[in-house]
Amino acid sequence: MTKKTVSKSAIPTKKTKTSSYASNNNAGKHSTGFGIFDDFFKQIVNSLQDYCVITTDKDGKITSWNSGAENILGYDEKEIIGKKATIIFTSEDIRKNAPQKEMTTALAQGRALDERWHVKKNKERFWGSGLLFPLKDEQAKLLGYVKVMRDLTQKKIEELKEQERKDLIHELEVEKTKLVDIFENAPAFLGMIHGKNYVFSMANKAYYQLVGHRDIIGKPLIKALPELKGQPFIQILDNVYKTGKPFIGKEMKIMLQPEPKGALIEKYVDFIYLASKDKKGLIEGIIAHGHDVTEQVLARKKVEETSERFRALADNIPNLVWMANSDGWIFWYNDQWYEYTGTTPEEMEGWGWKSVHDPATLPLVLTQWQASITNGKPFEMVFPIKGADGIFHPFLTRVVPVLDEEGKIIRWLGTNTDISNQKELERQKDNFLGMASHELKTPVTVIKAFAQVLQSNFEKEGNTVAENYLSKMNVQIDKLTGLIESLLDVTKMQTGKMHFTYSKFDFNLLVKETVDHVQPTTVQHKIEVKFDKTKMVYGDRERIGQVITNFIINAIKYSPHSDKIIVNTKAEKTTITLSVKDFGLGISKDNQNQVFEQFYRVSSNHQNTYPGVGLGLYISAEIIKREGGKIWVESEQGKGSTFYFSIPIKGSKES
Repeated sequence: MTKKTVSKSAIPTKKTKTSSYASNNNAGKHSTGFGIFDDFFKQIVNSLQDYCVITTDKDGKITSWNSGAENILGYDEKEIIGKKATIIFTSEDIRKNAPQKEMTTALAQGRALDERWHVKKNKERFWGSGLLFPLKDEQAKLLGYVKVMRDLTQKKIEELKEQERKDLIHELEVEKTKLVDIFENAPAFLGMIHGKNYVFSMANKAYYQLVGHRDIIGKPLIKALPELKGQPFIQILDNVYKTGKPFIGKEMKIMLQPEPKGALIEKYVDFIYLASKDKKGLIEGIIAHGHDVTEQVLARKKVEETSERFRALADNIPNLVWMANSDGWIFWYNDQWYEYTGTTPEEMEGWGWKSVHDPATLPLVLTQWQASITNGKPFEMVFPIKGADGIFHPFLTRVVPVLDEEGKIIRWLGTNTDISNQKELERQKDNFLGMASHELKTPVTVIKAFAQVLQSNFEKEGNTVAENYLSKMNVQIDKLTGLIESLLDVTKMQTGKMHFTYSKFDFNLLVKETVDHVQPTTVQHKIEVKFDKTKMVYGDRERIGQVITNFIINAIKYSPHSDKIIVNTKAEKTTITLSVKDFGLGISKDNQNQVFEQFYRVSSNHQNTYPGVGLGLYISAEIIKREGGKIWVESEQGKGSTFYFSIPIKGSKES
């Protein structure tokens, strides 16, 4: 045996090591002196067809490229040498600086694992798995890097598919859990029976609540729920199982025995029976799905019974009575309606009632009725309704909402009361008041004149006793004159004959003059005035002054135990508001909406203490209404009241 010797030429020398294989292939202009140099080593590297073997200089420029790299990446060696290795990285990884990070890791740790998507010459992506190593000379000086990489795209795709399959299975399990949870906790009852004997396979909580908490799973229907024998449900199930056609039941009565040996309980259900089929399309069972509507049915029956009693009563009263849905659609009238109007149910259904209304008032009726439907508040209005004879008669109409247990409007109840006789009496009353007031005005004026003459004579004679009596008589005559004027104003208002004289005037000046006029009439009360900036108002100065006077006199009258009245003005851009505050009796909330009605007086233990017939505020409200303004009160019983009115600066009549 002889000692084998190795030729020095077979061992790469330092000179050979620094000579680039790439330069021997006319690519030296791209090389920095590092690559695959030895022909034998190159042959070995090129034989690795399934692996990319790439070398780069220390800056990442490609210096050699094996045939495996050509096969996998698509670039031949000539076109790729000298290019940056980033060419095979995705744009996302380039933005993340992945190539540089990979070299940094390899340099620091001796190698860097590289598993990521890479890019071929044709822009197609593939999953590459490999390692990057740094290569150094004998002095440990970095020469460059070598990257060995394999195309594992198919494996990656299989891994992704497997992950997708696992994810899908997980999602299906989650959805299955959700479906089971929905099935169990659904408000509707759900049950499944299989086979011709209808054996229970599933039932949710609502189903148990319906039939009672008994052991039914795995049992035939007739054994699980024996009380169904003799009821129509078995026959219905037989038909569904035989034909496959679903059955829908609406408010069907079912007798159940939820408690063992307990009494049968009457219930009502809305339900559907659906045939379930196997993979071959053959019927294998039936699904029962529905709702227990017992409470609703019993409640409706109770309402229907009540409605029948109500209708019987309504048909025997003289008023016209009707009922509407929550949206205002009228679905029922009593017999008196049809008798009075001469119409038929078909003509009146829904909004047919408009045909018997006066076209002049119908728009206002519709507006106010629609407002009540929207806000849920009662409706009250007087308007004419045409009779069967074609003549319109005035009716007082009141409509109130009917609420359910939750306070929701379920319908409206309306009544129409013929007030023709009442209107005629009011007309006669107004005529009498107008005539009486007019006839009284002249003699009272004469009496006052004679009283003033007598008072003057007694004053000259020094008869102070007689003068004092006449002074008191004059006060009463003034009160009588005020009453007559009020009655005349009311009559004029109701006949539309009240005269208004419009002009521009200084509002604050009017308030000051009125306060100066009223202040001497009370010793007890101090009238404080708080003025905002004044405005020139277009309106009837005398009538508005009449309202201010009424406010202040009432404040004095109804605050006998206080000593202060506060008058305020407040100017806005288009309106001006006056308020008069007292610290007297106050008005209860129930009565505040009535204070501006005709003949209303404050109701209390002291009512008879205060004179007046309750016309002042009624007249004031009508005046403010004619001026295009609004009037209101804020009050707390026992603490006093504040009366307000607000009018437009330009007035309602100014053109």
